Amino acid sequence: MSIFSLLRLKIKQATLGDRPRGLFKFLLPDFLVGIFVAVSSDGMGAEEFAFRLAVVSMGVAFFTSLAETRKFFFSAGDMERFYFVRPTAASRFSSVAGITLLNLLVILSVFLPSVLLITMGGVVPASILAWSFVSLCASASSFFIFAWILSILPGRSADRILAISQLLMAFALLALFQLSQHIASPYALSVALPVSVGVLVLTSALFFLFPVSENLTEGLREQATVRFNSSSGLAAVLRRRRLINSGEEEAGFTFLMANLLRNTSFRLATIGIAGTPVVVAVYWTMQHARFLMPGLGGGLVSPELSAPISSLVVSGVVVYYFVSQNTLSARDYEAAWQFNIQTGFDRGRFVLGVRKALLLSVHVPLTLILFLVLLSGNSFQISLLTALTFYFLSHVAATWFSVMQKRFPFSMPFTQFGAIETVNLIFLLAFSSGVTIALYYAYGSLGGILGLNVFAFILVGILEFFSTRIVRKRLMLNA
Repeated sequence: MSIFSLLRLKIKQATLGDRPRGLFKFLLPDFLVGIFVAVSSDGMGAEEFAFRLAVVSMGVAFFTSLAETRKFFFSAGDMERFYFVRPTAASRFSSVAGITLLNLLVILSVFLPSVLLITMGGVVPASILAWSFVSLCASASSFFIFAWILSILPGRSADRILAISQLLMAFALLALFQLSQHIASPYALSVALPVSVGVLVLTSALFFLFPVSENLTEGLREQATVRFNSSSGLAAVLRRRRLINSGEEEAGFTFLMANLLRNTSFRLATIGIAGTPVVVAVYWTMQHARFLMPGLGGGLVSPELSAPISSLVVSGVVVYYFVSQNTLSARDYEAAWQFNIQTGFDRGRFVLGVRKALLLSVHVPLTLILFLVLLSGNSFQISLLTALTFYFLSHVAATWFSVMQKRFPFSMPFTQFGAIETVNLIFLLAFSSGVTIALYYAYGSLGGILGLNVFAFILVGILEFFSTRIVRKRLMLNA
């Protein structure tokens, strides 16, 4: 197999396809990052903007490399056992070239929209090009060093460290968006450029000379059964702690967690869609907007003051509604009879278990990330109160849809949105409008925000208390 064929295979694995449409979908988040950096560049000089863009693009590229590590080394997918990496010069060179090319595509995707959207009178194209090249060298070199360290670790340790590193890098990436205006000295580029090129050449040589690709291929290989056992073990621990109260809940919890662990497309689609509120929070914090300003005197305040928290919460309501819909409404007619013949099976509790897994795996972690983003521009109390407001009000949407369930979940292809019933669409629009109006009125005082949180907490409790009975009756009538 030629070097070009191996390189094409590497890129195809990372982008899940070699068509332009697949590549565009893969790079679309990076274009959005570039747009967000562009809209937050007010008041920056030419060198400051170029330096900030270089730092953010380097972080995004390195994070993308970490996220795609398993796919790059044939350790993700149903056909993984049919692949092997021969310790040849061509295979190793394709790995080096593929990783570098992926970093280049990501960095260009971040730089391009920012450069097109921002008219920087003092920006010299050569300076922008030079900083993008420094970013490429830094991100690729960082990943080569990380991969080399990862390849010498035992398989289980390597996999755990990779997972922890992805999580830590996600937090670090959010911190990069909050960079204040840096003064980039014109001498910094003259030093960074030759150093970064030298480090990239050295790390590429080490990656080429040592069996990094072969070791990672074996070290990061996982079986679906191991992942399933880990999810079922977590369900058993939660049941012992009274967080899961029946076998049906445990089955529903394991059902969703197993799909999240073994199905890469489902996991990325779920987290990607649910991460929209975090993107909203990043945008507002880059604009230095305060989400809560208690003590304004109460009453209806100007939309400009309440716009950040309103857009944040409404985006969460809409997003978690659609995540819940796709999670709970998929149907596999070939498997339906297996549950229809089990008359004693409590479907309501099964759906409750699915929803608990959704909250634990998606809603709670992203709320914590949201809290950390808010903390960069607000006090601890304001950030905590805003995160709780987001959590409770968006939780209502997820619980409501499970209450209105008419179809029983079996499979989760997550390829397209299912049909939306009229009553659900009306609820989505009405609840989002009601939340917006309520935030406008409650935004001016601390008591108003706390009262809104108490109301949402009571509403969530009522829906959770009656959801099992309602779902059970609706599913039994429409089985």
